[in-house]
Amino acid sequence: MKLKTIAATGLLSLLALPAFADVTLHLPDQVTLLSVNGAEGKSGLLQFISKSSPESINLPNGNNQIVYEVSKIFNKGSTQGKRYQSSAIVLSFDSADSSLVMEVPPLNSMSAANKFDKSLAINLKDKSGSPLQFTNELLPINELSFKKNYSSLLSNYNQSKNPSTITTTHSTAASSQHAEPVTANFAAPVSDMTALKQSFNQMDSKSKQAFLSWAVQNIN
Repeated sequence: MKLKTIAATGLLSLLALPAFADVTLHLPDQVTLLSVNGAEGKSGLLQFISKSSPESINLPNGNNQIVYEVSKIFNKGSTQGKRYQSSAIVLSFDSADSSLVMEVPPLNSMSAANKFDKSLAINLKDKSGSPLQFTNELLPINELSFKKNYSSLLSNYNQSKNPSTITTTHSTAASSQHAEPVTANFAAPVSDMTALKQSFNQMDSKSKQAFLSWAVQNIN
């Protein structure tokens, strides 16, 4: 899990936070948190970060939701270097008094990253390795906005769902991978191009065609 560099004063305040959670979720290096149970931003996310391990978050018993993105840099340090960054994804699950591990597939190439875009295949297991029921879906983003309010987007997403149950089970195999670390802790501001890609991916086919036609006409 990539986290922005936190100032020394921020670390001191983090260590002083009480251990209130009953569910620990261990995150892979490729995952960047955007929102936890509707809280976002540095101040909102700090309350969930584990004091003993910055690679995990502490959550209350019951239903939990995180909004995250997956990223990876290929050919780092090379002139051929490329960065993959997924759209925002919502992971929802229900658990109590447990230690959970989230796994994403190995992203060894841009082709593998593009495959993940289509499948969103992850694993969520408890400490014994047993799979947990969860939903893992793209967060709908309908507007062309470069600064995302993930709390509002998550609220809209939940209003379109049945908030009382979580029924979808994913069982696609995925193995954990230690990606090369990227210097980020919490999500940095989304670039214009990334935000445009996210919005484009949320469009239906007709809207995509209309947008591409407009883009070609205005390329210069």
